[in-house]
Amino acid sequence: MWNRGTPYPASREEKALNGYINRRVRGFGLTLIVMGLSFGLYYLGLFGGVSGPLTPENIGDLLVGLGVTRFHLAIALSGAFVCALTWNWVFNLICRAAGRRLTCAKTLNKSGRICGAAVKTVKLKGETSDRPVRQYVCQQGHKLSTAHFHPLEKGVVGHTVWLVTLAFFLIFLAV
Repeated sequence: MWNRGTPYPASREEKALNGYINRRVRGFGLTLIVMGLSFGLYYLGLFGGVSGPLTPENIGDLLVGLGVTRFHLAIALSGAFVCALTWNWVFNLICRAAGRRLTCAKTLNKSGRICGAAVKTVKLKGETSDRPVRQYVCQQGHKLSTAHFHPLEKGVVGHTVWLVTLAFFLIFLAV
């Protein structure tokens, strides 16, 4: 904790105060960083109040000079929206096909508790046919023909990104 000069451990109140102070200092530091970036972007002209290289008119002139049309911008915005919306679906399909993010589905006792250890996929020859059969072997030694797949789900940031890209795309269509 703070350098108190005593060999005794800090009390609960001192720990709470230090945690509060650390959170406030961290929040203040992040506020200063965001404010500094905002001032920099303002003086570069991004928000339109000051003329600079990032003024909307200058950005538009630059894009026209590069040959970017409304059609190119529509494709870029719709592509960004589709990527932001479906990236975790593609990731889950790849993981499912590769046999990743799987856990053991063996019930251990009458209470219904499941093993849940990570499994490895082993391909064996089928008993009745020559087709390969998947078998899942966990770290505990259980061998099963099924396993639980744990898909990656979008969090708050993922949902915010696809909503923002959708908003930009709809604003573009409305203008």
